[in-house]
Amino acid sequence: MKRHGIVLILVTVIVAGCQSTAQSLPEPPPQQPSTVTTESASPLTLNWQKAAEPAPLKTIEDWPQRADRVVKTTSLSSPENAPLTVHIYAKAEDEEWLWAALTKDDTVYDIGAVAGYGYDQDDQLLVEMHDLFSTSTVRITGAVGAAASITHYVDVSEAEPILLLMVDTGHVMHQDVDGDGQAEVVASSGTAGDATVYRQHGDRLEWLWLSDSLQADYARITPEDIIEVGTWANSAEIERYRLGPEGLFKIEVHN
Repeated sequence: MKRHGIVLILVTVIVAGCQSTAQSLPEPPPQQPSTVTTESASPLTLNWQKAAEPAPLKTIEDWPQRADRVVKTTSLSSPENAPLTVHIYAKAEDEEWLWAALTKDDTVYDIGAVAGYGYDQDDQLLVEMHDLFSTSTVRITGAVGAAASITHYVDVSEAEPILLLMVDTGHVMHQDVDGDGQAEVVASSGTAGDATVYRQHGDRLEWLWLSDSLQADYARITPEDIIEVGTWANSAEIERYRLGPEGLFKIEVHN
């Protein structure tokens, strides 16, 4: 009887140990589906539009008399360390716009209307130096609505300042969308971030409204420079593209 009791105890211990080992083994991780990203072999040709020609700024002869009140004054330095001053001001007879003047080499130049009249708070008016298309510019961005803004880029690398580019199609960002090593201006508008791209191509400035070119309701650009295109009728289906110097390449993702 004692021998049978010992055998029964050993069998029970072994079975219990096996069950404990089986319970402690980790489950294998779930298999992740592999994805392969491919691009169309030939690019879509896009109809880039020529932007307005850069134009020298006109001088202001009646400064500071024309300013009813100065909203903001910003001191900057040109690439040659020449002092620059930007004044954002209101005119007595104008309750629609705020205006900007640039002082360079003791001459005052007219930049134009830069913000809506009611957006005179400091955080609604951005004035800074910005390198655009390898050119030193003064960038001025002002709000013109709750979700809209206008941006001026003034070239100050020459003796006389030049309005290089004016963007009024949305809030601006700067990213190298086409992968040519030079950042473009991307203006986004609306809740979907519908994008317009401004670039320098050869010796001209040009722009492209992406959703209009692709006959879509919106075309937004992600921080990874991927263009996502969609329609309101079929919001679940999004097409993806990559912009290159040669044109637009469609991207397909396969599981």
